Amino acid sequence: MDGYVYLVNSKTGVNECVQCSAGCASCNTDNTNNCVGCVKGFYSKLDDTQSPAANQCYPCLKNCKTCSSSTSCSKCFRGYKLTSDGLRCVSKCDKDCNTCV
Repeated sequence: MDGYVYLVNSKTGVNECVQCSAGCASCNTDNTNNCVGCVKGFYSKLDDTQSPAANQCYPCLKNCKTCSSSTSCSKCFRGYKLTSDGLRCVSKCDKDCNTCV
């Protein structure tokens, strides 16, 4: 299941599913804060403020499906289009939802 990793609980010795950090599609068994991949709407960035350093998933801009940073977007969710500057996703429909482009 996305966002979870199967590992042995060190206190009980029982196998269990443990949730990865927010936005992680999957994570390492030795560090659930170290994301192996991100879910749609998140991007991966190395966080070297923690020890050991780990890849974390951070949210993209609002309505952005694929991005590589918090300030740009490469693909929008359905119903949205990318602005010409690539900085945000806006609705394909006019404000009254009478027409869509």
